[in-house]
Amino acid sequence: NVAFDEDARWLTIARGRVTVACNLASATQSIPRASSAPRRIAMTSDAGIAIGSATIELPPDSVVILVDSA
Repeated sequence: NVAFDEDARWLTIARGRVTVACNLASATQSIPRASSAPRRIAMTSDAGIAIGSATIELPPDSVVILVDSA
């Protein structure tokens, strides 16, 4: 499953137990997160990333890889 907003410059890719979220913009933004998306951070490019119940807060030019803990 791929979701994106070309104008806002973000992208999410979900496959199985893994979700990758990218903020390609020059400002921090909240990216929508499916309620079923994993919440455990496996890897991140920035310590300022926050995972909420409905959004992923990503700093500029950052990426996070989320994995189900199951």
